[in-house]
Amino acid sequence: MTAQTALPHTKVLRDILLDTLSRDIHVAPSEPWAPTLREPGAVAVYVDDSWRARALITCSLTLSVALAASRDLVTSRVATSCIEAGQLTDDLADSLNEVLDTLSAMFNRPDRPHLKLFAVHLPGSPPPADISAQLRAFGRRADLTVEVAGYRCGRLSLVLC
Repeated sequence: MTAQTALPHTKVLRDILLDTLSRDIHVAPSEPWAPTLREPGAVAVYVDDSWRARALITCSLTLSVALAASRDLVTSRVATSCIEAGQLTDDLADSLNEVLDTLSAMFNRPDRPHLKLFAVHLPGSPPPADISAQLRAFGRRADLTVEVAGYRCGRLSLVLC
């Protein structure tokens, strides 16, 4: 039997974001959340070495912009205009991809399958139906609010497949 991917502790998520973004990060529990047409979000799909989806991370539009903008040192005014427009610029999309790729480290432990970022579905580009269904399932998941200093607070869900 193949070892299961472990749900990382929220402190690990916070520490990786803190190191990556060099900004204060506050993480708190939240109710379950998944992107909808009214509340769009980015969805990252992480796969193991046999290309099987093992984990998903979804970030609200607000958090997607905050993560990308803080990495690129974009002003909060520009970030707010992206949120109001309902989409990330190409540069911010690239930065979000890099932040989400960095987060793959929190799943990788010596006794567990190695995961890597496979795909990022940006806000407004819904993921395939099977991924959307997994985002709405109960089970091994952590639903959080994440605040990046200098930007708005947003939602993040870690879901194990």
